[in-house]
Amino acid sequence: MNAYLATVICAGALLIGGLVLLAVGAPNPFLVSICGLLGFALLSCAPGVKAENKTVAHAAVMIVLVVLLGSLWYFFTGLQQGNTVLAAIAGIIAADAVLAKVFFIKSFRDARKAREAAQ
Repeated sequence: MNAYLATVICAGALLIGGLVLLAVGAPNPFLVSICGLLGFALLSCAPGVKAENKTVAHAAVMIVLVVLLGSLWYFFTGLQQGNTVLAAIAGIIAADAVLAKVFFIKSFRDARKAREAAQ
């Protein structure tokens, strides 16, 4: 797997997670809109990540960081409130964001090694 595929999967998890929360009655409608907004933002970054555009890739990394922090917050909130659906969806999104971060870091390291080898 590469950073492009991790970006697309993370965006898909956000969009599907937002739809599931909308279907089961999200505790906060703001959460559904943020999931959708960040999902579309990541999806719009995917072509730039695929083309190895440095600026777009860094923007996608920052979006994934925001997603990770927010989903962890909602994960623990869902656990405290006993809302297992919220905790499960937020946990899946958080795990996916961690996976995306790993592949972004791998991609950045590979790009640096290729740049250094070219010199």
